[in-house]
Amino acid sequence: MKVKRLAAFGGGGLVLVVLAAVTLLWLNLAGVIKFGVETGGEKILGVSTTLEDASVDLFGGSAGLDGLELGSPEGYTADHMFHLGHASMTADLWSLKGNEILVHEVVIDGAQITLEFSSGKTNWATLMDQLKKEPAEEEKKSEKTIAIERIRITNSTIRIAGLPLPLMDELTVPLPDLTIDDLRSDDGKGVQARRMLTAVIRSLFGSIVGAVKDQAEIPLEYLNQLTDELTSVLSDIGSVAEDAVDETGKAVEGAAEELENAGESILDTLDPTD
Repeated sequence: MKVKRLAAFGGGGLVLVVLAAVTLLWLNLAGVIKFGVETGGEKILGVSTTLEDASVDLFGGSAGLDGLELGSPEGYTADHMFHLGHASMTADLWSLKGNEILVHEVVIDGAQITLEFSSGKTNWATLMDQLKKEPAEEEKKSEKTIAIERIRITNSTIRIAGLPLPLMDELTVPLPDLTIDDLRSDDGKGVQARRMLTAVIRSLFGSIVGAVKDQAEIPLEYLNQLTDELTSVLSDIGSVAEDAVDETGKAVEGAAEELENAGESILDTLDPTD
C-alpha cells in the first residue's frame, strides 16, 4: 500500500514538475519576444521601439503583441510613426529558442501610421535609409534568422503630417489591406532581421504611397517628393524572397503611374530623355 502511495505521489509530483516547467517556459518566451522586439527594433531601425506586453499560448502555437509603437526618427515631430494596439501571430514557438525562427502568420489589425514630411524627406524614407546602414558587428555575427510565411495588415489608417497649414492635422486616409507572402531566402531558409524588416517596410511604404496618391489636397511638390522616394525604393530592391520583392515593385510602380496621372511634371525626373 505504501509503495502504491509513493508511486501515486511520484506520478503527481512529475505532473507538477512538468506544469511548472511549461509555465516557466511560457513566461520566458513572452519575455524573449518583448526583449527581442524592443532591443532589436531600436538597434536596427534607429527609433525608439516599445512593446507594452507579449502573451504566449504555448499549446496553441500563437502569441500576441500589445501596444507596439515606433517613435519618430530624429528631425520629425510626430509622437510616433507606427502604433498598434494588438497584433497576433502563429508560429513554431519552440523555434524562438533556436537560431531559425519560423512564423506562420502575423496579423496586424487597426494600425495607426503617420506619414510625415520634413526637410524634403518623409519619415518612412528616413527609416529606410537607416536600414541601408552597415550593421553593427554584433548583428553581423548573429546566427538568428527568421522566416515568415505571411503578414496581413488590415483596417489601418494613415495620418499625413508636415503639410502646409491648415492641412497638417486634418488628412487621414485608410491604408488598403496588405498581404505579404513567403518572406524567406531563395533557398527557403530564414534571413536576418534587418533584411526581413527591409522587405516588410518597403512593401508597407509602397502601400502607403498608393493610399495617399489620390488625395487632391496634397500639394504637387509633396507628390513629387513621394515620387523621388518611390524611385529610390525601386532602384534599391534587394532579394529577400522573390515573391515579396515582386509585390513591392508592383505596388510602387502602380502608385507611381497614378501619381503621373495627377500631373505629368511629377515624373519628369524619371524621363531618361531629359
